[in-house]
Amino acid sequence: MNIHTTKKNGRVYHVVSWFSDGRQHRRFFSNGEEARRVKRQMERERRSEGDAFLHIPIEDRAELAVLWREALRLGLRPLAVLRQLRDASKDDAPAPVTLGEAFNQFMAEKRDPKQNLGKYSLIGFNSNLGRFTKSVGDEKLIGDVTRQDIVGWLKPFTSQVTFNTYLTSLKTFFRWAHLRAGLIKADPAALVDKIKRRQMKDAEVVILNAAQAHSLLAAASSVDPALVPIYALGLFGGLRPGEAQKMRWEWVADTVFVPRAICKTRDERYVEMNPTLAAWIAPHRRAEGLIAPNNLRKLDEEARVLAGLVTREKSAGGRGYLLRKTGWGQDCLRHSFGSHYLPLHSAERTIAQMGHAKRDYDTFFNYYKRTVKESEAHAFWSLRPGITPTHSPASTPKT
Repeated sequence: MNIHTTKKNGRVYHVVSWFSDGRQHRRFFSNGEEARRVKRQMERERRSEGDAFLHIPIEDRAELAVLWREALRLGLRPLAVLRQLRDASKDDAPAPVTLGEAFNQFMAEKRDPKQNLGKYSLIGFNSNLGRFTKSVGDEKLIGDVTRQDIVGWLKPFTSQVTFNTYLTSLKTFFRWAHLRAGLIKADPAALVDKIKRRQMKDAEVVILNAAQAHSLLAAASSVDPALVPIYALGLFGGLRPGEAQKMRWEWVADTVFVPRAICKTRDERYVEMNPTLAAWIAPHRRAEGLIAPNNLRKLDEEARVLAGLVTREKSAGGRGYLLRKTGWGQDCLRHSFGSHYLPLHSAERTIAQMGHAKRDYDTFFNYYKRTVKESEAHAFWSLRPGITPTHSPASTPKT
């Protein structure tokens, strides 16, 4: 536990800081003497009561003191009263509710306008939780769902983003069932950890060269021409897949406006309408409406298979098929943009175009390194509809 000073909004504060439960905690004071007095008091409390007492706010401590005095006046010990209440609550188990019923109740509450949830948040909850409920069994009692059920269901999702997205929805749902709705006595998702972000190895950062990008766009034109603007926004505009799928034609003019509501970082930005992006978008431009076509996922899969970037293989059970990535990777279009844009422009300009968090150079250079030659970048940016590009090297940047 120590004291240091810091400036905040032009004022000097004295800060008492300490570590507990692996986290740093701080309390701010405008007076140095008061900070030293509180530090001495907290050190005494830590020696006598341990770290737990330090987390109780001052106003709650005053309330605890009142409860303690009232309990003593009635001849009771506070801890004994709490134990009696705990034992009595053991017989007050929640009424049995199925997972399907809990899911419907949760969604009905989230759809309430007072919740002020966005359209895509509702779609995400409905899709993610609906898939879990159907897989585990909607007739299963929600109180019988275990941590092992959740971990087992999440195990096939090897992508960090996909795993964490589903887990976030599950944590929200079971926390609601436990604390708000009172449907379960313990939260089975509370002890399931998210996958921590890791740095991608160079071999995992897959990009498309000029020839591959042209093949994909040609395949898109064959499958459904409405796919071309979506691919162009990723390849030549650097938009994230989730951003491109939600873009509207009203936002595409002399520049491409990416509004705050669809940005991952919640920071709106304007993307340069460079000549390459303009050339691929112009033949498909409309006045208004969503840019993405209906049934986007199926059409995207067809185009990537036709371009030879993924192949279909029968699953082990003989039912359905699996997609094997032969020239494709996560955020492949966006990575292709960044890797070909960077050799011709500064890192600052590339970061601004792609909407990275301000000055997040570590993340940026983990994915976009100067491994593409200028000649390869020029070939990429010279792509135009109807013109076959010259030979380009392999899709994965050399280290």
